[in-house]
Amino acid sequence: MLEVQENKLKQAIDILELLGLEFKVIRPDGFEYGKLEVKPPKPAPKITKLPQYPRGKVRSFFLPFLENMDAGDAKVIDCKSYDSRVISRDISSYSVNTFGPGSISCYTDRDQNKVQILALKPLK
Repeated sequence: MLEVQENKLKQAIDILELLGLEFKVIRPDGFEYGKLEVKPPKPAPKITKLPQYPRGKVRSFFLPFLENMDAGDAKVIDCKSYDSRVISRDISSYSVNTFGPGSISCYTDRDQNKVQILALKPLK
């Protein structure tokens, strides 16, 4: 570390200590300042493969919800036995391919297994 960097680091540490804050600073060479206990980061969650359904089943489930929606219309879809992530993904894909990009906005509520949709363009 250059001396100018070391000086600024010491100033910052002095201010943190003056304020009575807990902290941990680790320099590139591994030298540590502060007493804060640092836990290693949690491993990234494993990506699970989404369930697969027979061809056309998901589309036939959500298409009635999209019929005759006008710009500004919003609906909540209770996904029942379907995974809400799959429904949301397929609605998004279908609407981009059928009505164009930016035609619909989806929100997936995984806790309640529901999908909220908002039409941004007329879906006719």
